[in-house]
Amino acid sequence: MLDRMGFCFKWQNWIKSCLQSNSVSILVNGFPTREFYMARGLRQGDSLAPFLFLIVLEGLAGIMRSTMTKKIFKGYLVGKNEVPISHLQYADDTLLIGKNYADNINALKKMIGLRVNFQKSSFIGLNADDRFTQMAANKLFCSVGSVPFKFLRIPVSANPKRSCTWSIVIDSFKRRLSLWQHKLLSFGGRVILIKSILSSLSIYFLSLYKASVSVILELETIQRRFL
Repeated sequence: MLDRMGFCFKWQNWIKSCLQSNSVSILVNGFPTREFYMARGLRQGDSLAPFLFLIVLEGLAGIMRSTMTKKIFKGYLVGKNEVPISHLQYADDTLLIGKNYADNINALKKMIGLRVNFQKSSFIGLNADDRFTQMAANKLFCSVGSVPFKFLRIPVSANPKRSCTWSIVIDSFKRRLSLWQHKLLSFGGRVILIKSILSSLSIYFLSLYKASVSVILELETIQRRFL
């Protein structure tokens, strides 16, 4: 992937050295074993890992583009201009989107060059009958999902007018603003905690859904009680 994206030979060797020069040891009964070198991969928490992971994921994007160009996989057309969408990615969360065709199921299963962990995946059929959904799930060896489902911790296709949609935000407010915590903070500390940290918890949801008046009032009540 580095070569395909135009990285020079020296840079590729640097990355290769990072992947093959790590040494680790394992704790056995509380005592570390002898260190051994990893054949491939980085240490857990290495700051280089997310960047390399995103580069690797370009392989999946390239495969999806190639399969759509060759008309092996048919994506979903969105908007007036009918822009074809085949996948959405954020870190290791991936959505593969296509029309309800049996050929699409076969294309997903063959996915040349990739090993998909179908046990951690689910198939969701929208505007599809139960027989097609079950057939696709059986062929892909994955479970049958339903809407709303969570993507990036946001319930997709949920009804924002229902209070249960906002339960994640409300529970997070209650957990972070527990009554015992306000006794350990000064008045100024509580204000900073509410404004700089907790107020941003709902912005993530508000960027997609419009909250009802009752939800806004409940969030304000929790903050007011904590203050």
